[in-house]
Amino acid sequence: MSKCKTATQLPDDIDALKALVLERDATITYREVMITERDAVITSRDATIAHLEHKVELLTRELFAPSSEKRTGSRESDDHPMQGHFLFPELLAAAQRVADEQGVHGSIELRSTGRGSSRKKKGRRKKFPDHLPRVRTVYKLPETARQCCGQSMAAMGEEVRQELERIEVTLVHEIVRTKYVCKSCKQHLVTTPGPEQVIDKGLLSTNFLAHVISEHFCQHMPYYRLEQKYAGEGLALSRSVLCNSTHRCAELLKPIVDQMKKEVLAQDVIHTDDTPITIQKHNNSGRKTGRAWIYLDKQDRHVYEMTEDRSQAGPISVLKDHRGFIQADAFPVYDIFFGPGGATEVGCWAHTRRYFIEAEGTEPELAAEAVERIRELYAVERQAKREGLDEQGVRDLRQRLAVPMLDSLRDWLAVTATQVLDKGPMGKAISYTQNLWKALTVYTENGRLSIDNNAAERAIRPLAVGRKNWLFVNNLEAGQRAMVLYSLVQTARAIGLPVKDYLADVLQRISTCTDITKLTPHGWKQHFAGEVAARRAVALSALAGVQIDLDKPSDD
Repeated sequence: MSKCKTATQLPDDIDALKALVLERDATITYREVMITERDAVITSRDATIAHLEHKVELLTRELFAPSSEKRTGSRESDDHPMQGHFLFPELLAAAQRVADEQGVHGSIELRSTGRGSSRKKKGRRKKFPDHLPRVRTVYKLPETARQCCGQSMAAMGEEVRQELERIEVTLVHEIVRTKYVCKSCKQHLVTTPGPEQVIDKGLLSTNFLAHVISEHFCQHMPYYRLEQKYAGEGLALSRSVLCNSTHRCAELLKPIVDQMKKEVLAQDVIHTDDTPITIQKHNNSGRKTGRAWIYLDKQDRHVYEMTEDRSQAGPISVLKDHRGFIQADAFPVYDIFFGPGGATEVGCWAHTRRYFIEAEGTEPELAAEAVERIRELYAVERQAKREGLDEQGVRDLRQRLAVPMLDSLRDWLAVTATQVLDKGPMGKAISYTQNLWKALTVYTENGRLSIDNNAAERAIRPLAVGRKNWLFVNNLEAGQRAMVLYSLVQTARAIGLPVKDYLADVLQRISTCTDITKLTPHGWKQHFAGEVAARRAVALSALAGVQIDLDKPSDD
């Protein structure tokens, strides 16, 4: 259509005027159609954008909080109010579900440690540890549900209960190291330093490695069962990846265990014991029964070693130069250490007592009397522990009470030996006791010595329990690597360290720390445990006080 014309420009012919009007109407209609189509496209795009924004919001809420959460705090802050609760989605979801079902309002707040109730509770339930963070979930009635006598009811207190929660979260940790380049020469490139990988190109972080080691060597979880556990979480971690990762960790941590062995051998008292371990592949000749050995000192340093058999070669490689006390179970392999100028043998009354218990089936009265006499020796030990005696006090108590009991027991054994068969159970028990009498009584001369070797038996028990789950080690080398990790894990447990915290921190420090003594469980407890605990406390304090309101979604 042409441009608008003035009255003088319009034709005088009626037909021509009609044609101009029709042309104008057609143009207007076309423009209206185009505008309508344009508006429809815009509306469709707006709907698509709104839909995508809604999906982003849902995903964000799924990651950070329940969908009906009402957020508080300034949106202009660099620290998002939900960031601190990223690791607590289960608690947020559970609290929101209760709020939705019960029609109440609520809030959830992460508290720093040590802010539990100070009121002393009655009953037998133990107080929860102060070092654990507190998450406080508060439920309140909505305004409409707390009306009485024409006004709102006032809050008058709280009904509080505490329960332990456990939350495990696996996430992908992106470690970003920013790169910088000189814009002038365009040759100088600098990359921000960051943490080194424990395993080059490995999939697992130090925390995840520590978790796997703890699960396998503390909780006796076989690798195939861990593989199934992680598969249930959607993680494709094969047992070969888990096994190879722990083996690599054992190789890195072996110098620490070597240092622990030196520290054990420097002590004057060593407990030792052994237990069988099946070796799946031995020199291409099928299965073989190897032995795992424990070397334990009075400071709870656990050093495990593995050999292909129960010969003297294993203990000799460790104890050949030891000149202190060795407490064992009278296995003949240890006799080589107890010659002139060598170590001093310390017997085990727990082993001795078992022989008499086994004899109760044939000589019940005599065996019961022997067991009762041994029980009286243990009563002296309980008295020393109850009174909190030092080493000298323990020795004096034993000399005063236990030595006369032992003299009486020796005389009784000599008389009883003439009344039973030499090769019967009672005769064998008496012969065993008489042959080891010197080793069985030496503990009365030194307050540092124990009446039995139960400490070593307790230390070897985790391997006995573990082999019921993982059944065997693949080969001798794999078993020796496993002993490295057992040494660190069981020592850390014995002295009260959190195993995963210790392992994760040591795996990070092993490549930079020059003093290996500081990385042993005892050394780490002295030099780094406080630092790690302080950092955690600071992190929890930074998250503390962030409160999230939980409201029931509206019907519209």
